[in-house]
Amino acid sequence: MATISVGSVLKGAPVDFVSVRVPGGTIGRSRFVMIGAPVITVGADAVWFLKRGSGDALWPVGLSMGVYRVKADAQSGLPIVDPPNVPGQTVQPGRLVRGDRPASPWPSPNSSRSCDCSWRAAR
Repeated sequence: MATISVGSVLKGAPVDFVSVRVPGGTIGRSRFVMIGAPVITVGADAVWFLKRGSGDALWPVGLSMGVYRVKADAQSGLPIVDPPNVPGQTVQPGRLVRGDRPASPWPSPNSSRSCDCSWRAAR
């Protein structure tokens, strides 16, 4: 479980914080890792796509596929998001191979601000 500080909302009612369930975590000296689960880093910026699951809990859509990291553009310094490589939509049609050039970055949904969402580990 993680608590996310919300900077802006694309759909739904605006709130200051949401609690999100993500598989994995650490208890004492034991650590559980699930392949495909997003790795939550305190203070990082991201755009989250969430859905309601069992028990009315919020989960990232498609686990790590529902979390897009926000980073600064190397040339302009504006916040951008790297989109997924989707042949025919974000990249040229054809076969995708690991290491291929990524799709062109998208401006962050609220590019006038330095961040859109930051998350913090739940207590």
